[in-house]
Amino acid sequence: MKHSHKTSQKKGTEGASANPAKKLHIYNVVILDRSGSMYSCLDSTIAGFNELLGSIKASARKASATQEHTLTLVLFDSESIDTPYVDCAPSAVKPLSRKTYVPGAATPLYDAIGKTITDLRSRLDEGQMYSVVLTIITDGLENASTEYSHSAVQKMIEVCKEDGWVVSYMGCSHDVLSAAASISITNVISFEQSDKGTRDTFRKEAMARERYFEDADEAFCSLDASATPAAWKKWRKSRSEDQYKDI
Repeated sequence: MKHSHKTSQKKGTEGASANPAKKLHIYNVVILDRSGSMYSCLDSTIAGFNELLGSIKASARKASATQEHTLTLVLFDSESIDTPYVDCAPSAVKPLSRKTYVPGAATPLYDAIGKTITDLRSRLDEGQMYSVVLTIITDGLENASTEYSHSAVQKMIEVCKEDGWVVSYMGCSHDVLSAAASISITNVISFEQSDKGTRDTFRKEAMARERYFEDADEAFCSLDASATPAAWKKWRKSRSEDQYKDI
């Protein structure tokens, strides 16, 4: 059965900068597998995501004078691809629970990635200084996409990398390095599908994001007042391939 794309419940409006040109907009994007096999690490996935969410909220508060953070959450299985939060202020995003994260069905990985990138590009303002930190979390290989092919997603990710997006892949229970490399992703973490493995991996993701936010803040604040978005894109590209280095 063809899976549906449900509209978001919330779209971020709070937290907007009064003078956006003086803030760096950071788009935090998490694409989280909700297929049936994720049930074996249900509680640790919920706890891990909630810990990551807490870290993003703390970073957003800490750098509120120079950064505007938003968060988009995508949950996917072969029944539907849901976006409960789209460009929301992190403070408005509620933790996951057993009621809001219920694994089931198969894994339309390519559709989830393709739809998320397409939707985000439609919202980006290329005249704005921004960064995108997009993480894919899955415990299995693609097996249910109907709209986006492997080659299409690979090309989309290559374009994202050319634009300096940080695109990361966290996976378990399959050949994670090969799966990520096949769609041109080099920021990769392979983890054990256990409570400890899952939670440790989410902690690494939180640490990697925190470091990126701090590096971005330092670089952004050092820009000359006349710097253009093209200058910021150059920095993004220099930093996009080493997200998990020494983590």
